[in-house]
Amino acid sequence: MSDQISIAPAGRRLKLQREFGELLYKAGLWEEAVDQFLRVQEAAPSNIETMMALAQIFSKLGRTDGLVHLENQVMRICCDPEDFRLELELSSRLSKFRAEAEAVLTDIPLERRIENYAIWHLESVTAVSQHSAIYHLISKDLKRGTPNPRGRGRSVWSKVWHTTLLAEVGANAEGPLLWVERDYTPISTSQEWERGHCDLLVKVYKDGQATSWLSRQPLGTRIWLSQPLRTLGVPSLVPQSELNETGFRPASYLLLLAGTGIVVAEQVLHHTETGKCFGASPALTAPIRLIQSCRSDDVLMTSELLGWCNEAVQWYSVLLLFSL
Repeated sequence: MSDQISIAPAGRRLKLQREFGELLYKAGLWEEAVDQFLRVQEAAPSNIETMMALAQIFSKLGRTDGLVHLENQVMRICCDPEDFRLELELSSRLSKFRAEAEAVLTDIPLERRIENYAIWHLESVTAVSQHSAIYHLISKDLKRGTPNPRGRGRSVWSKVWHTTLLAEVGANAEGPLLWVERDYTPISTSQEWERGHCDLLVKVYKDGQATSWLSRQPLGTRIWLSQPLRTLGVPSLVPQSELNETGFRPASYLLLLAGTGIVVAEQVLHHTETGKCFGASPALTAPIRLIQSCRSDDVLMTSELLGWCNEAVQWYSVLLLFSL
């Protein structure tokens, strides 16, 4: 995006720089965002929108000096008595930002934040095939959220959910940021996520930007995972009067999965087991048939599949289809 800014006409250049600054801010790259907004302000020193964007970032960085400079600029811009109300409003907002900046300075230094993401650490790795492994992650970051937000009158429905991993690969063709995003469905339960544990089954591709990066990381590496996102609402599989006026009750369920898509089976089957499902009793009670297609050298979660078939009260059947 820097190249686009440099060759853009003067009028459009400021707009692109402002958009780039906003993108960097949302990504947690605050110092880089400041640099972009300062360039915009240099070209348009009286632009209030740019000043407030800078003030917000300065408050995150604890830059009280930058906020004092902005307060002085506001006083110069609003020297006309008719601008008194605007000056009062801007000064009030800047005072709040300065209070936040002072709080940052007195607090324990914090790691940069990325909106809607939490910090996890790689605890261990378990190889499960020639190409795939389970990555065990732990977190004490309270920003990690929960797959099942509850309280305040929320109705919690059973769901299949996923998280987005940020792979810090450096400059890449997917965008201006230094990482790529990849979605993964955890094979661990929602309760384990809430306790700060997450297991991801990942197939490593030699030419895969994210998976090859992940496979090189030593234990203890910091990894960004997004707050849980809903993939599929299981209520469509659960007969409930408020969701199903006809009272239809399925006689069985059929799951068609391939490769690492087997992770979806794990999450669906969590809703058949007391202690893993959300709520006092399992949401799915009808028999489940699973057809899985995979390469013969990359068979995944066989022991888990057999365990479900042998131990569960509910009836399961599994058919594996192999390809070379």
